[in-house]
Amino acid sequence: MTLRQLYKSYPGFIMGIGAIFICRLVIVFSMGLMPQDAYYYYYTRHLALSYFDHPPMIAYLLYVYTSIFGNGVAAIKFADFSTTLVSIFLFYKLSRRLLSHHRAMLATVLLFSTLMVTILSMVSTPDVPLILFWTLALIYVHKALTDGLKRDWILSGVIIGFAFDSKYTAVFLLAGLFIFLLFTIHYRHYLFSRRSLLLIVGFLCAVSPVFIWNFANDWGSFGFQGSSRFSNIMALRLQPELTIGLIGHQLLILIPVLGLCTIYLLSRKARRLITGRRISDQNRFLIAFSVPMLLFFGLLSPIYWIKLNWLMPAYIAGVILAAQYIRLKYVKWQMAVAVIFHLVLIVQILWYPVNIKSDDTWWGWEEFSEEVKKRVDEYPDCFLFSMDGYKTSAILSYYLEDKMVFSSNVIQENGLQFSVEHPCLDEYHGKNALFLDSEKRDLSEKGHKPPDPRLADFFNQIVELDPILIRDKKENILRKYYVYRCIDYQPGCIEQD
Repeated sequence: MTLRQLYKSYPGFIMGIGAIFICRLVIVFSMGLMPQDAYYYYYTRHLALSYFDHPPMIAYLLYVYTSIFGNGVAAIKFADFSTTLVSIFLFYKLSRRLLSHHRAMLATVLLFSTLMVTILSMVSTPDVPLILFWTLALIYVHKALTDGLKRDWILSGVIIGFAFDSKYTAVFLLAGLFIFLLFTIHYRHYLFSRRSLLLIVGFLCAVSPVFIWNFANDWGSFGFQGSSRFSNIMALRLQPELTIGLIGHQLLILIPVLGLCTIYLLSRKARRLITGRRISDQNRFLIAFSVPMLLFFGLLSPIYWIKLNWLMPAYIAGVILAAQYIRLKYVKWQMAVAVIFHLVLIVQILWYPVNIKSDDTWWGWEEFSEEVKKRVDEYPDCFLFSMDGYKTSAILSYYLEDKMVFSSNVIQENGLQFSVEHPCLDEYHGKNALFLDSEKRDLSEKGHKPPDPRLADFFNQIVELDPILIRDKKENILRKYYVYRCIDYQPGCIEQD
């Protein structure tokens, strides 16, 4: 079924796709810079084999686009938008290998309609290249299994490696392949074969830069992603509300119609597989590359907060499985609800009726940076820093490229990639700084807030200045930053764990 045939049979689908695409274009190129965009752009200014909190693929992607199209916000957004479009095309190619042309088109329509694709299109995260290489890996793994060519096994390993170079959760691709081979009689002979060895060799070659960087940096990235989170998990604090939150935001990003259908059908087919009932090799393949990830994070969710984007790769195979069985009326409902959700989102992006009391927003960053520039002009002897992880520091690093901007590394705490780039700040001994502290609750015009007590160990004097207030067109205060002039810095060298 071509797009023309789809339009003749289901004109509402094409109209819905067009409306969502237009909304997505407006959303992507109207919204301002997100902290994530700025942080991964910061990566591109310090190209390396890997980085402290993520592998390097997002940095390479943004570097290519900004080298060609310039360093503007539009170039960063275009990188995410166009890469996600390629991922959608690859998703159709994968669907076509597993489904009829008609069902493959429906699967693509379903995935295209989701907020998941919109999020990938509008915010720079490691998930953008991850979804690209995850989908491509499934194409080549399926091709290697069905055709048996050595070349395809090697390419599968390399592409899985590129997915790992995007985000470490790509290990679920290797786990999925192992599970599929273990539970599928027709392909079990590949489990410990020379062709599987070729895949592992290709994978190891592709991921070698990440391992080289980690070896040279005391395994910092693996330690940050692994041991620190493992210690939190081992605390075993049962919080059922976290599971409720996980279910809620996953239904949101898929749109509830598709989300419920996908989870129901995956669980039903997985039960058939576990109980030994007959199930096609095609569905075994799709289950192997979706259910393990969903099950793993689902089981973790009562004791650990699972972020909105962590499960996204599982839905590549999950949506394809759902598309085999989903009734046409549910597809129509999905499209209708998706259009409504995107219209609501476009209102929020353009008019910002709901103030997001968080630094995870696109609103006001450029105006904030302009106000900080005024303070810098008033106190030209000061370097800048914030201690909210990376968000404020990354934004200022983007908009004020000529100024030195740091993070929590100023007080010898983990400043993520800022700590890697500037592990020792002895050269700033005796200098002054401006510390910017985001206030999310008290948005009153005045107000006083004692400085963070940790600053007293590193500065001889701390003076509170007037706060920075960012207002909307109606003069309502929507963003507030306390500003402190920190005098006579007494640094120390950060020891990386």
